[in-house]
Amino acid sequence: MGANTRRAATLAPPALAALLAIAYLALFWSLDALPLGDLPNHLTRAAIISDLLFEGGHRFGQAYRLDLRAVPYVLGDLGLAALVHWFGPWAAGRVWACLVAASLPAAVVVYLRSAGFTRRSVILGGVLSLYLATDWFFVNGFGHYRLAVALTLLALAAWERVLQSGERSPWPALTACSALLATGYLVHLSTLLFGAVALALTGAVAVRRREASLPRAASFALPVGAIGLWQLHVSGVNPGGEHLLLLSPARKVLAAASPFLRYDLRPELPLIAGFVLACALLAAGGWGRTRGDRRVATSAALCLAFLGLYAALPHSRGSVAYIDVRALPFGALFALFGALALSERAPRPSRLAPALAAGVAAANLAVLAAHLRPANAEMRAYRDLASRIPSGARVLTVATRPPDGRSNPFLHAGTLATLESGAITPYLFQGGVTPYFRALHPGPPAPSEFWYQGGETPAGLLRVAQAYDYCLLMIPFDPLRIPLPAREIARNGTAALLALRR
Repeated sequence: MGANTRRAATLAPPALAALLAIAYLALFWSLDALPLGDLPNHLTRAAIISDLLFEGGHRFGQAYRLDLRAVPYVLGDLGLAALVHWFGPWAAGRVWACLVAASLPAAVVVYLRSAGFTRRSVILGGVLSLYLATDWFFVNGFGHYRLAVALTLLALAAWERVLQSGERSPWPALTACSALLATGYLVHLSTLLFGAVALALTGAVAVRRREASLPRAASFALPVGAIGLWQLHVSGVNPGGEHLLLLSPARKVLAAASPFLRYDLRPELPLIAGFVLACALLAAGGWGRTRGDRRVATSAALCLAFLGLYAALPHSRGSVAYIDVRALPFGALFALFGALALSERAPRPSRLAPALAAGVAAANLAVLAAHLRPANAEMRAYRDLASRIPSGARVLTVATRPPDGRSNPFLHAGTLATLESGAITPYLFQGGVTPYFRALHPGPPAPSEFWYQGGETPAGLLRVAQAYDYCLLMIPFDPLRIPLPAREIARNGTAALLALRR
């Protein structure tokens, strides 16, 4: 093999990985109407916070209040609000979507390098993490949680440096680990639990293999304990409420793949199978050769631990839902890391696995584009009607479009009426687990935002509608299910705006 051929073979994998990453970011940048579930709601709240922080509340100061405190979710909101201030809301939302999508692949690369994986493993892990990063949580706009997963992984990368520091002082790496944990906590509460589990088990495996001392491995308790005590001080044990929803064992098993089921089964099952097969091919040659490799033991322990957390955690507590399934992406990550570690022990690493990894990433991009691009066009037309509503008007927004599989791109589109025209809408996220942001005055009553999609018509809908000036909803809709005295004042191919008669 000539020098040029060897050089091309060396450069091809990172070049392909970079092209795939750029293609993903190009898709998300093209979504100028942000059809990503909860994201319009988060963006609207961030625009209000930006107005309160940087514009003296000129637009929203008479309706909303900001009382900053060091609690979960606040840092993500402040970051998005800063993006709104710098770039305007729509560019900010696209930057946010790109940052959220890129956060996991970047964190995977940092973690794998910190844990001593080879260049080949780092590239393969980065490519497959493009699929893991764009899961159900991403397409439904759970950006804070997805950023917290990346920050937890970065904290674990710093923790690896603590355990590997030998005779050197562990304090610089421990300080970085602590800062990343605190940052993750201020983005999403899950960092506290999942970070504690990951650090504790990684340290325990290192101690068992005599690669770190017990005092050093126990030092993770300093940042975790401090953050835990702060959480108890500011929010108590149950910030979401007391009511628990526990899934039966059978439902737990059926929901185990839920983070990777975004749309119909036809495009999703081949992607899941491709990811599992790629991991199996990576691991196949390394079985029986794991002696002396802490990475295999650590990955296996963490994968099993997060599956155990999924089995043990409730599905919801009060207003906080999808608690248990948040552990599953970590299980998939550590299964991948274990497979990569085994691959490095194999005498002949699989040649098919890299091609399959690239295929999974490319096919996943095609699936995302096929669903998100049409939804973006619909949302753009919806924005046009939302911008015609008078400022300060009260608007009952109804999510009439059915979900797209398990994705619900239009559920919170109604908050765009607040963002575009300053109208008052009923479903803006406030209070609850985000006590730093509240409306100054009680809003008009409203039924659940899921009522139309759920096939029901609330008994008091007519009475509730009397508190509103307009109704904004997507078309088509069934007038018999929305029996409101109204006059249609605007319509396009996506939505209708009705003026309500009181």
